[in-house]
Amino acid sequence: MALYVQIPKDVEKLKRSISVLEWQLQQDKDEQSKEIHRQTLEAFKAALSGREAQNEPQKHIIRVRRGVNGFKYSACNEQGYFIGNFKKLGDVRKHWAWEVRHGYTVIIRELDQMPDMSELEHTTENVKKLLQLYAKK
Repeated sequence: MALYVQIPKDVEKLKRSISVLEWQLQQDKDEQSKEIHRQTLEAFKAALSGREAQNEPQKHIIRVRRGVNGFKYSACNEQGYFIGNFKKLGDVRKHWAWEVRHGYTVIIRELDQMPDMSELEHTTENVKKLLQLYAKK
């Protein structure tokens, strides 16, 4: 039997509805009511898990690696590509303090590795080419 359910938009109302449906399933005597409430409960739980997954902030990873050009530390993105140099580890933490405090960023120390400079070198080459084109005009 196909069942069309209108899912509440408010998460709190959705949670209350789930608890009410769970209680109602224990009280139901006839099979048709049980089936309707079971299907509705499944739809509500699926909607709730989807909304909770959407509400979780996407965490960015900052990898702290050995520094280059005389600096002690280099900050890198998730793939290990170079972002910037820092003199102290505290400076890295200070730079991303708000994001770490609010759960948007995670800082991972990988001091045994060097940053991947290939993306930076590629960008530098492209900028040089652009500047040469403008210099010719």
